[in-house]
Amino acid sequence: MLRWTLIIGLLTACGTDKNDDTATWVTPTGMSTTTSTTTTTTTGSGGSGGSGGSGLSSTNLVYQGTAIVNIDAGTWTGTETAVFNSAATGQSVCEWQWTALDWDSDPVTAGALAPDYGACTDGDGNPCAFQFAVHLDGGSDIAGSCGAFMQTTDGGTFGYGFSLDYQAGGTSYGQQLMYSVPNGSGQIWVPAPQQGTGAATFNLPAGQIDYELSKVLITSYTP
Repeated sequence: MLRWTLIIGLLTACGTDKNDDTATWVTPTGMSTTTSTTTTTTTGSGGSGGSGGSGLSSTNLVYQGTAIVNIDAGTWTGTETAVFNSAATGQSVCEWQWTALDWDSDPVTAGALAPDYGACTDGDGNPCAFQFAVHLDGGSDIAGSCGAFMQTTDGGTFGYGFSLDYQAGGTSYGQQLMYSVPNGSGQIWVPAPQQGTGAATFNLPAGQIDYELSKVLITSYTP
C-alpha cells in the first residue's frame, strides 16, 4: 500500500482541445473534481506548484485539460485551463487557459534541455504507456478576469504520463494518470486517481486524454 504525506497546495483547471477551439470540457463518466482551498498560484515549473499570489484564500482550484497524444511521434498537443471557483458558491470566478505542448514540439522550449523526470513506471516497475514534459505557455483569460491570481503567461513545465493498467504489489488499479512530483531524491511518479488527487480517461484509438488534476506537493513517499 502506498502512503503519502501531503501538504495543501493545489490548483484548478479546465481544458479544450487545441485542435478544436469549439470543444468544451465534459467530465468523463466517473470523474470527480478534487478541490482544496489554497493560496498557491500557477507560476511553478518543473512539475511543482507555484508560489505567491493574493486573494485566493476563498478560492478552490483544480486543473482540467485535454490533449491529443501521438505515441509514435512522441507529441502532446492540447490546452490546460486553471478554473478558479468560489469556495462559498462553487461558481467560477475566472478561467485562465494555456497552450499545452510537449517540450520538444513547443517553439518556446525546443532546443533547450528538457527537465529530467526519470522513467515513468507503476508501483511494480512496469513502464508507463507514455510520458511527457508538458510546457504550459501563452496563458490568457478565457472567462472573467484572473489578473489578481495569475502572475505570468508561462504556466511552467510538468511531467505527465499514463499507465494503462497500474500495478502495485501485484494488484491492478486500472488506468491511472501519472504525475511527476519532487521529493528528497529528485522526482517520483504519482498515480493521481489512485491517490484521490485527480482522474483521467484515455481514448487509445483517437489518442485523446482528458484529465482533471489537483497538483499536490508531496513531501514524503513510502512504498
